[in-house]
Amino acid sequence: MAFSEFKRQYSRVEICTLTPDAISSDQVKPWAVTNFNGTWRRGSTAGGCRNNAQTFWMNPQFVIKLNEEDDDPSDNEMACSVVVGLIQKNRRRLRKEGQDMHTIGYAIYEVPSQFKGQTSVHLDRNFFLTHAQKARSETFINLREVCTRFKLPPGEYLVVPSTFEPNKDGDFCLRDSGDGKLGLGEFATLWKKVQKYLQIYKDNDLDGSGNISTTEFRIALTKSGFTLNDAIFQILVARFADPDLTIDFDNFVACLMKLELMFRMFRKMDPHNTGFLEADFHT
Repeated sequence: MAFSEFKRQYSRVEICTLTPDAISSDQVKPWAVTNFNGTWRRGSTAGGCRNNAQTFWMNPQFVIKLNEEDDDPSDNEMACSVVVGLIQKNRRRLRKEGQDMHTIGYAIYEVPSQFKGQTSVHLDRNFFLTHAQKARSETFINLREVCTRFKLPPGEYLVVPSTFEPNKDGDFCLRDSGDGKLGLGEFATLWKKVQKYLQIYKDNDLDGSGNISTTEFRIALTKSGFTLNDAIFQILVARFADPDLTIDFDNFVACLMKLELMFRMFRKMDPHNTGFLEADFHT
């Protein structure tokens, strides 16, 4: 579809960012991502935002731990980066029944010392009446997801997701993603791969243009160890080539990384090396 046609047909796009854990869980050091699923129910766990002082404490509460400080030599502040996203679930399906998106957001509090180390914490009304929040979502808004990046001192924090108004039924997913560090061994492995890919890329840039054509791209894929049929190659060109049908080095590396991952996953699911996978679909 041409971009001009895309703009005519769609007025809004929602992009969901998936971490590598969504594709593979056998990495040397997976990303630090935690998901919490919860529910707001009228009269019990739908307390509304902090403006509703008498009921705010009734909302679900989740503990997150920030231990790994940012490795930023230009910043002397001792802080941990964390991205907190709140997604309301099933609202698009409910929209067909005349229900719109809820207005959602969250507040973050430091866990009191007497509750630290506990995985299940639910603080009462008096706590929220006497303690200020350490951070909060940028806004309460009626979107599917509210997501904000924070830098907070190491410690334990309580995230309280809520609808803006009390007594609004809904389901949600709360996700926090902490920054991780690349170990020396992981970096060395990655660097060797990049150097190998760079040499293959240079060897196949026959005209010295700094980019490779789709013809050179196919030769480079073969030299990298991937023998692909025409259908797969067409998909890769459509995905990674620029409009002038050239592939820059960044896209070349991204393509090889994805191919390596897919081949590794296939071999893992095909222990007898049959070259085929059986799919069982249940209706």
